[in-house]
Amino acid sequence: MNTDVELDSQGNYEMHNVEAVLMGAMALMSGYAQCGCNHKHMMAHKIVVNLSHLINHPELTAQFRMALGNLRTLWQNTIESEAQPTEMASAEREARLWHIAPNSVQ
Repeated sequence: MNTDVELDSQGNYEMHNVEAVLMGAMALMSGYAQCGCNHKHMMAHKIVVNLSHLINHPELTAQFRMALGNLRTLWQNTIESEAQPTEMASAEREARLWHIAPNSVQ
């Protein structure tokens, strides 16, 4: 592996456009997997946007773009499934918001 990278005076380096978008998508996917936050839907949307950009990039092979298209479809399905919470998810969300009621009151 070639690790010879030219750094500027502040330790930064330039990355090719397609590589930067791919790294951004991969970073978002990692963040999505590790995040327990409320911003997961926004991260998923940005992943779809990045994958869409990559699918249309002329420097990638047709096979790679096809694989990215399949990946984008999976992420779109993830967004749609999270947008329609199930009854159980609704009940779980409600349970977290309220204290459990006692069985009897004295």
